[in-house]
Amino acid sequence: MNLTVSTAVMAAIIFVMVMGIVIPVGMLLVLALKYKCKVAPFFIGCATFLVFAMVLEQILHMVVIQGPWGWTIQNNIWLYALYGGTAAALFEEVGRFLAMKYILAKKDQTVKTGLMYGAGHGGFECMYILVIGMINNLATAFMLNTMGLEKMKAQLAGTLSPQQLDQYVSSVEALATTSPALFLVSILERVLAVTGHIVMSLLVWKSVTGGKKRYFGYAFAMHFAMDAGIALVNHYFGIIAAEICIALLVLVALVLTVKLYKKDQQ
Repeated sequence: MNLTVSTAVMAAIIFVMVMGIVIPVGMLLVLALKYKCKVAPFFIGCATFLVFAMVLEQILHMVVIQGPWGWTIQNNIWLYALYGGTAAALFEEVGRFLAMKYILAKKDQTVKTGLMYGAGHGGFECMYILVIGMINNLATAFMLNTMGLEKMKAQLAGTLSPQQLDQYVSSVEALATTSPALFLVSILERVLAVTGHIVMSLLVWKSVTGGKKRYFGYAFAMHFAMDAGIALVNHYFGIIAAEICIALLVLVALVLTVKLYKKDQQ
């Protein structure tokens, strides 16, 4: 079978990469220029995500997945969702709280600081997932179209185990057969995720600046629900259903957070 990645799919991949830069940079510019938010919290948000989600959380994953419970967790969707949701909420929300309490709140306690922090935290994740992820997809697409699947398999046969090779081939086949429109769904998913990060940041910011610890609990619960929920719904009902559920969750959380802030101002 002559498997190739279509021009439409490659164009969609490139467009997603571009949006992975446009979304965070656009938020930074709008908040800084139009709403006069300070720029520093954006980059503190970026750094916090890098340290807590991409370094510390990944260390935990390596320990757990390579440990005696790793196989069981990976092969049970409920355990996988529970573990993944708890780990993501724990590291990111604790990181968010520490950065806000010990760095940001000492300089400025206005809501704009929490807002800009959230844009940085979510924006960095957006850039990492869309840009780096799509670069990998684009490189794989070029290799497939240039070499063909059989040559790719032969080249990797000596470096990967049979199971790893089968998984890689499955991912290549999925890339070649995925509809271009489905790649665009990843942009929607990131917009929802960034909105969620901003909401969670505002909740944690209120916990730090207002002394209301329960708001941290709200942020933790929301983060857990987003990560665990999307894993479960995607597994049983597909990615579209998962995005609809996340959209509803983020919308409800956004409305409630806005009401909480308005209530405190009265």
